[in-house]
Amino acid sequence: MSESVTLPSGRTTLYETSGTGTPLVLIHGAESARGQFDDFRPALSPGIRAISYDQRDTAVDDVGDEQYDLGLLADDLAEFLTALGLPEVHVLGTSFGGAVAQHFALRHSNRVRSLTLAATMASAAPLAAFAARTAGKTPQEMAVVMGESGVSPHAAAADPGLPGRLEAALVVRAPAQRARRRRAVLAHDVEQRLAEITAPTLVVHGTDDPIVPFSSAETIAALIPKARLVPLEGGRHAVSLEFRDRLAALVSEFVLAGAEAG
Repeated sequence: MSESVTLPSGRTTLYETSGTGTPLVLIHGAESARGQFDDFRPALSPGIRAISYDQRDTAVDDVGDEQYDLGLLADDLAEFLTALGLPEVHVLGTSFGGAVAQHFALRHSNRVRSLTLAATMASAAPLAAFAARTAGKTPQEMAVVMGESGVSPHAAAADPGLPGRLEAALVVRAPAQRARRRRAVLAHDVEQRLAEITAPTLVVHGTDDPIVPFSSAETIAALIPKARLVPLEGGRHAVSLEFRDRLAALVSEFVLAGAEAG
């Protein structure tokens, strides 16, 4: 069941929670919302309280004209955690959400117990080809692109319900909302600062991702001190769906090991 919380700034955010224990916050991608993790949250091990929340420009009525960058979205996350009474958490971000997670780890390092970065990039440069290919596409056209790019044909054949779950995770946003999110991600660049991230970091990426190339994960893992890279062979972009069980097992082990160490 969805819950809502009012942030210190006055914004209201919807969120979902599964499980109890050490908190893990899940940050969704550019074309999705908190529901992206509806299947993933329950797959995590007992002892983890998984929380997925909506970013700006997700609610239908969130159509103001305020521009923002990923740093501000990271600050929104800090406000969200404060409103929930959580001083520090484990963090998992996918794609756009992984970029937000990097900004959060840099701006609010004292609140990050561990960091998992999935299907994401350190700067917008690896997105250039995809951004050019999808410029001006309608939400319906983007849904087709995301369906083709999100999961491999092999995975879809093995799990016929997978394409439907991916489609259900996508959100139709107003043109102004989509433009603000696109502008924010295309301004993303923290590559030169990744060495400042001190949180234990797990980097997970599909080797056949057509949106963010696997080389992006190699770059991130090389630049963050002691980061661990796990390739998902043959995987495409929607790793929390295509590799739900494997990713949940990897993240559960990573988070619970950090909880014990803490």
